[in-house]
Amino acid sequence: MTFVGYIPARAGSIRLKNKNFLDFFNGQSITEIALNKSNQCSTIKYTILDTDNVSFLDEMYKKNLTDYNHLRSDSLSSSEITTAQALRDCIIKAENIFKNKISNIVVLQPSSPLISLDSINIAIDKFIKNDLELVASFTRLPINLKDCFQINENEIKKFGNSEINEENILFETGGIYIISKKRLFNSENPFQVDALSGISIIPLNEYVDIDYYDQFLLAQRLYIEI
Repeated sequence: MTFVGYIPARAGSIRLKNKNFLDFFNGQSITEIALNKSNQCSTIKYTILDTDNVSFLDEMYKKNLTDYNHLRSDSLSSSEITTAQALRDCIIKAENIFKNKISNIVVLQPSSPLISLDSINIAIDKFIKNDLELVASFTRLPINLKDCFQINENEIKKFGNSEINEENILFETGGIYIISKKRLFNSENPFQVDALSGISIIPLNEYVDIDYYDQFLLAQRLYIEI
């Protein structure tokens, strides 16, 4: 059973430009941090950086942080391309390069730099012990739904429902996905969690999903405290 770590980092980002390659901590980008975690995980045999940034790919390959030195094609580098589409193409190429069949993929999103190696290992252990095809990271909802409002063009109304049990509400973080190659290639929506068994809870203090510069700055401050 061969596990690979997959870190997607295309050059074009819609909201925060080049967020995957900005200096985040001690000269490291959020992508380099994700690559390091993949390489530190004993279950992962190969680490794959999937990027269309040729200079960054060369740099990470020279640092031995990626075992995969293949540039993502332009046709798979637009914002319309899904993670599943890019990953399928990458896995086919990687198997030819590594001369090894890949069984499972650990997807680590660079935009979640606070996720710990412990949380990654816990998710992998759950995947293996329960013979699952998909595990995704979730956390407890950091807000009370009863305090939320729905805003329409001309009105505002309470969103919360008094019947909702706040303790049972989880939030999908998008930071970790562990998926079997079989599910990746045979499912129409391979990353859609459809069972409780596929949920791995991470601490709330490990959750951040960087889309905007304010989130980048917040993640920097929190990362220093880890």
